Amino acid sequence: MMYRHGVSGFLLKENRQGIYTIKANWIAPIENEFTLIYGNFYNEIGVAKFDNNYNLVSNEVVMRTEFLQIDPAVIKKENIYYMAAIRIDGVINRSNPSVGNGTYSIYWYRSLDLREWDFISIVAKEIYNLEDIDIIDIEGNFGIVYEKELLDKGSSYIILKVANDKEGADWKKEERILLEADCDHEPAIVQVYKDKYLLYYSCDKDNLRESYMGSKMYVSVYNKEWVLLEKDKEIDSDVKGGIILYDVMEQNGKQFFLLSENYFTDGNLVVEER
Repeated sequence: MMYRHGVSGFLLKENRQGIYTIKANWIAPIENEFTLIYGNFYNEIGVAKFDNNYNLVSNEVVMRTEFLQIDPAVIKKENIYYMAAIRIDGVINRSNPSVGNGTYSIYWYRSLDLREWDFISIVAKEIYNLEDIDIIDIEGNFGIVYEKELLDKGSSYIILKVANDKEGADWKKEERILLEADCDHEPAIVQVYKDKYLLYYSCDKDNLRESYMGSKMYVSVYNKEWVLLEKDKEIDSDVKGGIILYDVMEQNGKQFFLLSENYFTDGNLVVEER
């Protein structure tokens, strides 16, 4: 079963006061709090809160910077919110190998109230394109999974970095490559299942160099030491290609996949139930 909805760069909804607009290009929900953290091309990070009927309660820009920050992700631990966002200085999404790339840095923040954010550390700093952050808990320490792209919409690694401390002040451990750059990987989410980690993603391995428009959904399985047990297990879908997988949720014995269908043409947002 699938549910489709067209999407654009803004979140729009009509209410009694007219049309309200959240200027969001990247969004990250906070589970069980009806709250979104978002970023946009205006160099803003904002917080939008909703009631149980998904009506907007408040929308506040909580950070403005001189630089672009993309793909914010949030986790809550012991009543403290932690956020990772990717700062870009210089060229964005280099696609031409003869052109120098910008610098991509994953910034790590902390907040008690979602309004005031303290900078803690830099997780990683690269001259490659970094995208698509997911934050996970690894035996009490923070782990960050992200994409490291050689060229925009080209082959990319999926990387894991784990903090050396409980707050994420020290990320000096070397990165671990979870998947090699043999296709354009778009990581979605990591889930813990019994004694294993499940890495969900989309990639164009069957249609190389077609990027988003040639991608399908996959899962790879790791043990608790992050040793790869099973690679590129394809997930059946009624959407035949052109998939960017965003999230996976399990509820009442069913799996729900949030994905984009034909990103560059139709741009439909799809929830697929399996």
